[in-house]
Amino acid sequence: MPSAGKDRQFRLHIPPGYRSDQPIPLIINLHGTGAYAEGQEQYTSMSSLADRESFIVVYPQALGETPAWDLEPGEQNIDIAFIRDLMSLLENRCAINLTRIYATGMSNGGGMTNRLGCDLSDRIAAIAPVAGAYAYFGVCPISRSVPVIAFHGDADESVLYEGTGSPELLNVVSGVFPPIYYWAATWALRDGCASRPAIIYQKQGVLGEAWQGCNDEAEVILYTLAGAGHIWPGSSLLPGEPSAIDASELIWAFFEKHAMSP
Repeated sequence: MPSAGKDRQFRLHIPPGYRSDQPIPLIINLHGTGAYAEGQEQYTSMSSLADRESFIVVYPQALGETPAWDLEPGEQNIDIAFIRDLMSLLENRCAINLTRIYATGMSNGGGMTNRLGCDLSDRIAAIAPVAGAYAYFGVCPISRSVPVIAFHGDADESVLYEGTGSPELLNVVSGVFPPIYYWAATWALRDGCASRPAIIYQKQGVLGEAWQGCNDEAEVILYTLAGAGHIWPGSSLLPGEPSAIDASELIWAFFEKHAMSP
């Protein structure tokens, strides 16, 4: 499809039993740096989940020899324009519940998920970044409180849990990322949630914390995985013992709870 003067690509999965007279949810699922739409589909197993739960999932493709999403805020961002145009294309061609459009993504795709939650809060109902790289995270002109669920390993060597770079360069330099807990707490503040989170899950090295009491019935949930690296928890492609949690399953359960007001 054309967008902002570029030819853009995406991979679309429609579940069996889809009917043009029955609008269903849409999930936008974004790959990380150096990755591709097809690999993101395989890594997250979200298409098989879509078949079971009856939602549409689209895997957009970033540009570049090493594909990556542009995380800078502002109207000049052609990736934000691409996602906006892609949403409009799918809304015109598919039966989509416009109150149930969601975004998720891995790593740089998690950072782009955060960007969409900020810049397209009028169209994205909730976001679910995984191992996200949150450049420019503080520039976030939301028009409503956005529900957020996120996952991050505290031993992630690609996107450090404790953050990267000098604090004074946050929101100024693309390679400077906030501490993950601070990023989640900032979303909680932005959404008008309680100042401290409640523990909702604690098992096998996984800690789930939820900031509740937010405006517009939003909530912010952060799952921290002790000793885990740069992963999508629960992926069948990961070696070794399976994670105590399945990110794709938890993401869908979270999205089911949160729709935009019509």
